[in-house]
Amino acid sequence: MTLIAPINDFPNILSEIGQSVTIRTIIRTLDSNGNITSTSTSDIDSTAVVQEVSYKEKIFLQMSLVQIGDLMFFFAPDQTINIYDQLIWNATTYKIRQILLPPRIAGTLLFKQVLAIRDSA
Repeated sequence: MTLIAPINDFPNILSEIGQSVTIRTIIRTLDSNGNITSTSTSDIDSTAVVQEVSYKEKIFLQMSLVQIGDLMFFFAPDQTINIYDQLIWNATTYKIRQILLPPRIAGTLLFKQVLAIRDSA
């Protein structure tokens, strides 16, 4: 599936074809040496348009970050999401590789794009 629609219509796209995604927020506590001393998590329910990375998308993305078959998640622009978070979709956990903010239109960010790979852990 390739996301094709007027870019400024993203709120309607999200409400029509968005899917349920859980954002697992990972909070790491570091000691004075920068070592992780503890980790805690909390889950947040969200909605995103989910798209598989195909060859067509891969040529526009950083080649080493994703492979064909990895996923792109398109979230509302005000969704809080961090690089250490995990995404859970269709009972599968994904690690975030990159969070992209597309160009703004008339100063407005319309969506956040997240590149994610299946978590093998």
